[in-house]
Amino acid sequence: MAKTDIDPDLLENIVNAGFSEDKVTFAVSSNVIKDIYPHAIVSPSANSSELLNISGANITLITGGEITQIGTVTDRMAVINPQDFDSLTLAEKQALAAAGPGDISCVTYALYEYLGENTSVDLTHVQLLQNKTLVNDLVTNKVYQYVGSESKSVDLYTVDYANDSDWQVSHVSPQNFDENPLFHQYYSNYKNQSQFTDASLWNKINIDFTSHLSIADPQTISIENGNTVLVQYNDSVYGLYQYLGDAQNIELSEQDYSDESLWQQITEDCATNDGTVDLSTGTIVANKFFH
Repeated sequence: MAKTDIDPDLLENIVNAGFSEDKVTFAVSSNVIKDIYPHAIVSPSANSSELLNISGANITLITGGEITQIGTVTDRMAVINPQDFDSLTLAEKQALAAAGPGDISCVTYALYEYLGENTSVDLTHVQLLQNKTLVNDLVTNKVYQYVGSESKSVDLYTVDYANDSDWQVSHVSPQNFDENPLFHQYYSNYKNQSQFTDASLWNKINIDFTSHLSIADPQTISIENGNTVLVQYNDSVYGLYQYLGDAQNIELSEQDYSDESLWQQITEDCATNDGTVDLSTGTIVANKFFH
């Protein structure tokens, strides 16, 4: 969609509502958003931006010219922090707007190592505390207090606060309300994304180096034992690896990442969209919330 395709008055209203012009011009398919961020709040009927161009039976397609291909094929592209859409380059915005779920090859999420004792925890939903949990409902613009049973976990966005008997209007006004998960105070669009802020329970696994996209591009780095490298050369090798060797200069494109004496791939044991999971010391969790 070109900017000239958007009614100027409509565009102005959308921008005034808090959406940037580029977010409207380069709208990303809700299917793609849910594929990358499963916790994202999107339309219930997530439609792809891709259209069926050819249908029928016994179709023969013949390509001509020097390129001899059907459709548009582009080079691989790495998009860093796609949720920060306004900071992306024009090419990155165009690529995301044109993409369908099948065009996304690999996604890297923030990984956290659990440091606590064995426990069972709901990574997806918010645990409610009777007579303590407060939620500022963005639909009714009222603050509700949870008065239901103990030990209940919910998706705050899906609750009908005005008609659910587990909730009653609080004396706290929306104007004086501050979201603070530590005190069990949330906005109704809160998705439990701040649970990893407790450093006594979670250690974020940092990415120290990131490879180029093409193995044909040389890349020499000075690496130390324990450093991590995000390898992006192709789908078969893609992933985060921890270096187990001695400190030295190495050429990333020449490494054998299947050599377990030098490289240990760090993979998730579970993710935030898995609901209730059993955690033990050393469990690796992928944070798929917006962050």
